[in-house]
Amino acid sequence: MSVAVFIRSDLPDARVRGIDVSSALGVPGVEAILTANDLPRATLWLSKHPNLKVTRQPVLAVDRVRFVGEPLGIVVAENRYAADDASELVVVDYEPVDGSKIPLFDHIPDNIVFRETKQWGEIDNAFSNATKIVSSSFRNARQLACPLEARGCIASFDPFSRELMVWASTQVPHRLRSDLAAAVGLPESRIRIVMQDIGGGFGQKIPTHVEEVAVALASMKLGKPVKWVEDRRENLVAAPHSRDQEIKLELALNDSCEFLGLRAVLVGDAGAYSFNSGTCLTEAYRAAQAIPGGYKIGAYSYDVTIRLSNKSPIAPYRGIGDVAGNCARELLIDKAAREFGVDRFELRERNIIRSEDLPSNSIVGWHLSDVSFLETMSVARRQFACALREMPPPPEGAIRGIGIGNLVEASGAGPGFQSHDAARVVIDREGKATITFGAPSIGQGIETTMAQVAADSLGLELDDVAVSWTDSAHAPLSIGGTRASRTAIIIGGAVGRAAQAVKQQVLEVAAVLLQASVNDLVITGGKIWRVGEDDPKMSVADLVRIGLLRTGLPPGMEPTFEATKSYSSEKSSFSNASVVAAILVWPETGEVQLERIIAAEDCGVMINPMIVEGQFVGGVVQGIGMALLEQFVYDENDQPITGSFMDYALPTAKDTVEVEMTHIITPSSANWEGVKGMGEGGCIAGANAVVSAVADALAQLGAEVDSMPMTRMKIWSMSKLSAPWILSRRPT
Repeated sequence: MSVAVFIRSDLPDARVRGIDVSSALGVPGVEAILTANDLPRATLWLSKHPNLKVTRQPVLAVDRVRFVGEPLGIVVAENRYAADDASELVVVDYEPVDGSKIPLFDHIPDNIVFRETKQWGEIDNAFSNATKIVSSSFRNARQLACPLEARGCIASFDPFSRELMVWASTQVPHRLRSDLAAAVGLPESRIRIVMQDIGGGFGQKIPTHVEEVAVALASMKLGKPVKWVEDRRENLVAAPHSRDQEIKLELALNDSCEFLGLRAVLVGDAGAYSFNSGTCLTEAYRAAQAIPGGYKIGAYSYDVTIRLSNKSPIAPYRGIGDVAGNCARELLIDKAAREFGVDRFELRERNIIRSEDLPSNSIVGWHLSDVSFLETMSVARRQFACALREMPPPPEGAIRGIGIGNLVEASGAGPGFQSHDAARVVIDREGKATITFGAPSIGQGIETTMAQVAADSLGLELDDVAVSWTDSAHAPLSIGGTRASRTAIIIGGAVGRAAQAVKQQVLEVAAVLLQASVNDLVITGGKIWRVGEDDPKMSVADLVRIGLLRTGLPPGMEPTFEATKSYSSEKSSFSNASVVAAILVWPETGEVQLERIIAAEDCGVMINPMIVEGQFVGGVVQGIGMALLEQFVYDENDQPITGSFMDYALPTAKDTVEVEMTHIITPSSANWEGVKGMGEGGCIAGANAVVSAVADALAQLGAEVDSMPMTRMKIWSMSKLSAPWILSRRPT
């Protein structure tokens, strides 16, 4: 196996006049240096919306680079050291491009890759009838998923069998297989994707990456395995980014503080390409749909513009669009409450969709039926009020801020979004079950929850169920993979249906052997019992052995004790949560200290409450980072100045507090066993609550928060401008 290192652009926009690899080829251990001229001209692209202007992303840049980090070539060597040394000797002849005069793509002269306006209700009438109009602006900085394990893959092409085997760190293996087939010219049946333990993804590993295609093409050209694992700086600079949008809102209210209308204008930064999955839409476009949330709003309109830029392309990251959209909306509601002089909770309660309103459609057409917006907020409010009475007064020099974050999270998809998956369940002669599906585990406990689903459905012990998801050659097709808070709903439904089908086979064979009715038999603990009797009749293992030999079975009964079933949700389901945060802010230093975070969430029936809490708390911690720390910065020339975790700050243990959780269970009528998704709610509502708390603290100084993250420097600067007397109380 050889090791690959990518030659990457160090200019944000330039013509490529030539690439000189002669010196690099002289480095001992270097086997090949491949550029666009040495490999097939493959591109990645996909259109997901009729208004999206497609930009094809080349696997290796041909005649122009469009962002710092874009791959130009690939060095293949015996080891990483030789490949790194050689990559530094490659000389690229650039002709810088003035992006202000020359568009990134000839067919998009204004660099606007997407534009859409939409309206529900009589928006102009809503504003003309308003007693008060409150406006705000909000900017969410460019942020990154930062999975513990960065991107990487191994490709091994067998020129004799014409089979390509790829070990990948991916969230959507069957999509990767499909994209590779289109790019390298092989049928999908000749491509095999293998996944092992994946160290996190958070959305960054949903798209197929140009580096994965380049490594596959290199293996095909050289006839040997090629391995690529990026370092952290590559992941920060060259991997897909997220967020980076500006939102301007106007809210029309009447004398009763009812929300008559809401206008939104959003501008998103797509980066250099619309990206191969069209995922530049996942931020500003998704935010536009998420902004109304779970509130009753008379009319709503949005205007979304997404522009290309000389930055790394935008792709999904946990809470896509919802983080920015929810933060902008909740900050606007806080501002409206201050201007009306009403309690922030009370204003929300007056306008939130209540249980007695259900089922109903939100202003943007989301069909809401099994949600508990008021209940979760009331629980969080009540518990926070108790906590507040226990909290001491803020220390000298500190200001306490209280933040509120309400969210509604769509999960599992529904009509119009392909999100069906299949799962296979098999019971062997030892009475053990193996379940197989195509959605990889990226650290969120899929093996445990799916084993529980199968064990409960089959009547087996949990330890008697094995889980396999690691190989596309054996796993049933997964349309969506691991993404979009869909695993419990879609994979759980498929596993549950397949397990029930296998259980039915077991019971039908048992009914013949025991001369009983199927309805009189149950399976518990891996044994078959007759209802009402104290002793088991036989074990599942014994029955399967007999059944596979067909001993004593009538002609035509041919049990296999296996089944493959698919599942898709008929309609979207919605989880909801309310998070309240208390923080202390020291204006003199910009320091922020979290005091309490209290959350009430409703994700329907919980398969495993411990995993639900782990997912929610982990999301809240990510939300803390989004609200206070994380931002990827480019200078005025589109050169990245964030190159390591010294620059891109992630939350650590000292930045967090215990998340005090309460669960409200409103089963989903749309999904198998009443479950809903919940993988993203913690980070959405957590970021909302924390940035709202900072805004509440700074509002006491007369400052208005209009961006995220609220770093210490930003808080200090705003405090200095709004309340200079505070900073002059003691010498600097």
